[in-house]
Amino acid sequence: MSSPGPEITDSNEIGIRLSGLPTYEAGAVLFTYLAFPESGDEAEEQRAWTHAALCNLALQAIAAEDEAASWAPQVMKPAYPLLTESECQAALRTYEGHYHDRLRAAIVAKPFIEKALHKTPPRLPPGVTKLTLTALAEWRDKLDRPNSEAPDPKNFLTRVWRPSLPVLPAALGLNIVYTHLRRGGLATQPPVYQLLRSPEILKCIVETAQALEATVLSIPKFQIPPERLLRFRLT
Repeated sequence: MSSPGPEITDSNEIGIRLSGLPTYEAGAVLFTYLAFPESGDEAEEQRAWTHAALCNLALQAIAAEDEAASWAPQVMKPAYPLLTESECQAALRTYEGHYHDRLRAAIVAKPFIEKALHKTPPRLPPGVTKLTLTALAEWRDKLDRPNSEAPDPKNFLTRVWRPSLPVLPAALGLNIVYTHLRRGGLATQPPVYQLLRSPEILKCIVETAQALEATVLSIPKFQIPPERLLRFRLT
């Protein structure tokens, strides 16, 4: 499947176009790059299939919520509704794990961001006494694997943290969106195909990511080369 997303420019900018396309298409670009930020043919293929699967789910949700909309003439790429259920499941199987890894990485990064922005001691999770990646990775691994005999921070840093670095500002933006939704009284985390249909949410994620780029790059412990960082922009 050919990639539906934008080409990455020399400055690693990825345009999220909220006009001229259905919102869910633009949202699917953002969320697929969040899960698969790597370069290369394999990542491009994963993004293409995942993008189509997310658009398929968004169209199903729209039809379920508004029957009249499913019968109204509209611009739509046939590949999205024609994707089979098994193709959707296959495309989203790996995506789900990567998506939640980005949220875990954002939670680990937040105390460092707070310290860098406010120049004060950050809030640390219960049981964490010092601001280090190892301490926070150990805490997060305990939460993720409560039945394990011992936490494995090295595994967390290798499997979750480092692959998330190219999209860490966007992951932090997504974390902030979920925080606002919880404070607004939302009891459960909404599915991704609902988020990618909201221009307000997409705008919040992208603008937050853009605002945090310099801070993320300035934190020595993160060790993110500027050329590796994906820079999302509203277009």
